[in-house]
Amino acid sequence: MSPKICSVNTPYYYQCKSSPQKGCCFSVIAGGSFVPATEAGSIVGMKFEDITDGTSNTLALIKVKEPFCWMDPTADVTLEELSQGKRIGSYHWGWGGRTYLHMGYLDGSVRTMSLEDVTPEFLKSAATPSDGD
Repeated sequence: MSPKICSVNTPYYYQCKSSPQKGCCFSVIAGGSFVPATEAGSIVGMKFEDITDGTSNTLALIKVKEPFCWMDPTADVTLEELSQGKRIGSYHWGWGGRTYLHMGYLDGSVRTMSLEDVTPEFLKSAATPSDGD
């Protein structure tokens, strides 16, 4: 699926100032612990006590390189896409010409890792709230 940019202005804090495109650059992990509903009116999310790996070890948000419409509930990165390393990325360059990826965790912390050091296995494990990793 190719993310689409919507006509509704994306709030300032969802945009990446380094991206040449406008739109939302931060995605929740659809199908992961952070998304509370799979359809309107249903609540299927996890409780904090169900997150046995800990909130500081469980990924909630990920930076995507290609912005998408922040009002589109189907545009978030899925756990399957995440575990394949798809759609994630950044325009943030750092020391040694490396690209850096911003990741938000359920405890509210934000961590930055070199994109070259982030593996699909790490991402899947970090987005799975109770796999023991």
